[in-house]
Amino acid sequence: MRWFIILPLSLAATAHGLETVTITADRVDNHTPANSISVIDDIDKQQPMHIYELMTKSPGTWISKGNGQEHLTAIRSPVLTGAGGCGSFLMSEDNVSLRAPAFCNVNQLIDSNFEQAQRIEVLRGPGSAFQGSNAMHGIINIISPAFSNQPYTRISGEYENTHDYGRLLVDHRSESLIVQGHITDDNGYKKSSGFDQQKLRVKYRQLINNWTWDHNINISNLRQETAGYITGTDAWRDDSLRDANSDPDAYRDASSLRYHGNVSYRPDENSLFVVTPYLRSNEMEFMMHWLPGTPVEENGHSSLGVQTAYYRPFTDNTELATGFDFDYSYGYLEQTQETAVSTTFPQGEHYNFNVAVITSAMFLQSTTALHRNIDMTLGVRYEYASYDYNNKRDPDSPCATDPGCRFVAPQDTRENFYNWSPKFALDWQWHKNQSLFFNLSQAYRAPQTSELFRLENGQTVAGIDSEEILSAELGFTGRIASMVSYQLSLYRMQKDNVIFQDSNRRNVDNQETRHKGVELALSIDLSDAVNLSGNFSYAKHQYAENADMLFTSGDINNNIMDTAPRHMHNVTMTVKPTDSSSVAMEWVYMGRYYLDPENNFSYPGHTLVNLKYRQQLPQQWDLGIAVHNLFDRPYADRADALFGNERYFIGEPRSLRLAIGKTF
Repeated sequence: MRWFIILPLSLAATAHGLETVTITADRVDNHTPANSISVIDDIDKQQPMHIYELMTKSPGTWISKGNGQEHLTAIRSPVLTGAGGCGSFLMSEDNVSLRAPAFCNVNQLIDSNFEQAQRIEVLRGPGSAFQGSNAMHGIINIISPAFSNQPYTRISGEYENTHDYGRLLVDHRSESLIVQGHITDDNGYKKSSGFDQQKLRVKYRQLINNWTWDHNINISNLRQETAGYITGTDAWRDDSLRDANSDPDAYRDASSLRYHGNVSYRPDENSLFVVTPYLRSNEMEFMMHWLPGTPVEENGHSSLGVQTAYYRPFTDNTELATGFDFDYSYGYLEQTQETAVSTTFPQGEHYNFNVAVITSAMFLQSTTALHRNIDMTLGVRYEYASYDYNNKRDPDSPCATDPGCRFVAPQDTRENFYNWSPKFALDWQWHKNQSLFFNLSQAYRAPQTSELFRLENGQTVAGIDSEEILSAELGFTGRIASMVSYQLSLYRMQKDNVIFQDSNRRNVDNQETRHKGVELALSIDLSDAVNLSGNFSYAKHQYAENADMLFTSGDINNNIMDTAPRHMHNVTMTVKPTDSSSVAMEWVYMGRYYLDPENNFSYPGHTLVNLKYRQQLPQQWDLGIAVHNLFDRPYADRADALFGNERYFIGEPRSLRLAIGKTF
């Protein structure tokens, strides 16, 4: 018996090609992978300093690197910014969201121990009935390591020259216990930058009769000195600015503690009941270096929740999955400034509020074998979210008494949101090893608390509703002559009621955007020792309706969205000269993209080449050598424009990384 996810079944892309793997988008292991899911494995062998290095392995996916561990996300979308930009993506570990639905953070992947994960699954496009709010453009699901029947301990170290960067990792596994952790010390390539970070994962399994209970604890701590944007026309071309830092006083401190359990029980041979209780706590403090002066934000939230799923046959050719999810989260946000810049940015409290959010949902999904080679999946999810907001700002603060202050604190209030998402999918295995799939789905996200209650310029009530996206996708997957594996997807999405900040800096929700594209994942075994793999995407992301409200400078309807490259490609050739060694040459291409909604400024894109070598040594030692930006090309990790000024996170020069490890 197999458990279906809502999207049709096909082949999944991995970091080393296309193959049958285990995916968990339906909360249980499924040995038949799904379309539009990229699976990135062998993470430890890739020596990632930042998660953006791994995401180039997924078509249509771009984790835009900031400084240190900061990042922004694009999955079948432009790079989305602002208070709710992160709300269009679901970031999770073992299918439990890293942050509560209403408290996302654009940098939230820094809380995950992706460096020591078993694999990373990237679901491109809307999620299934198992996922709710935020699973719109895509999902990044970090899978914790599997237990090992043969106990072992691995200790490894990494070093990178341009950052004076060092990392020490420990990984112990047995049949019922996993302990992983690493400490990182990065002095930073930019001036007055760098970070220290520590992560710990403990995973423990209990077996009681027909019950299996996995406990997962994750702790992370980050202390970062942050380098800001470099401004100026084509500043990324100036080698003398590569290590410059426009904001030497900026910083970001973040910590998190998460627990989730996974309790599974089989009432009979064909049924399965899964319960996932969880706890989470996040805290962050950082200087908002993109605003005048030195405003500091402190935020955090704590959560208690549970996910449930019950799987069983309904008829001989139909299987059902149903469940109930619940999340209670309590969060806070404070923004203060020590020295006044003007009446607009005064000294003292700008914001101080807390919000309690209750989210509950029910879902039902069925998969029916219409024919020997055709499966149909139907699913629906209904979700309710309630926000209880309390303003804690001092009534004597300048922002409470001076109408010139930019920051507005609404009165205490409650907001409720009701959302539902239907799903439909067909999967046709029309020939041996060849499949065609089609899916039609609607997804949503309720507003983030910062969009509802962090208001400006006299706006006292946001009055916004949930975003919705309608997605249609057609795809082909298969294997040809045991040498070539492919996955081709064509998609079109329309996003309605998009929440944005208009030209008066007020949060409104009546924008529409359109997204369409084609993605190809390809793997070719040229011989037993040589593999050529590639991930290619072409996309067009446009403003559609009411986009002229974004700026007063003119109509931008039908313009290409900013920070939305049409082309993103990755090609890797891997050669194994011996059974114990491998060499990989990676080509990464980023196409041209606009920096502003008016399409007045653009970044021409770049091409980078990376080289990686791995060698198994005697007595279970191993060695890794990697050269990034092999040809020392100037480039920008990210670019945009604000008020006519180009801004860049300038990419770094050629670097050498060394890694050595031993398994005991």
